[in-house]
Amino acid sequence: MSDSTSATTIASYTMAIHMALEANGHDAAAVFKAAGLSDAPSQDPLDRYTTAQMAALFREAVKSTGNPAFGLVAARFLHPSNVHALGYALLASATLRDACERLVYYFRIASNQGSYRIEESEGRFCLVLEVVADGVAFETIDAWNAFIIRVFRMIYRPDFKP
Repeated sequence: MSDSTSATTIASYTMAIHMALEANGHDAAAVFKAAGLSDAPSQDPLDRYTTAQMAALFREAVKSTGNPAFGLVAARFLHPSNVHALGYALLASATLRDACERLVYYFRIASNQGSYRIEESEGRFCLVLEVVADGVAFETIDAWNAFIIRVFRMIYRPDFKP
């Protein structure tokens, strides 16, 4: 595993956190400042936050909202454009298999806190996310997985239930 200061996530991912806080009546700027981050999320695809910074932001968001499932709230505000090329690549996928293969290959654009792999056996197809960084916040895993399911529903069908 990599440590929480060398693994990073695309900074524009935090736009969803900022919007979720504001939409639910919380002072997003204050939460970001309490986490030691700029109060305005960056849209620059080259800006990155460390695992430790992301965990601090989610900790502060949970503290501010009192909602331990805040990652699921933030997921509703995560848009494919927040993860730039990866999001557009997913939306351009013709099939769920294609989307999964793109996740395996391109996930590192959004984050190197984990890696994807595909496992197939006995007629089952599994997309597996392995967290490879120490200190990844549970909320970020919740947010990301909920986001991926939403994207899969956009690609495949709205009632898709993996």
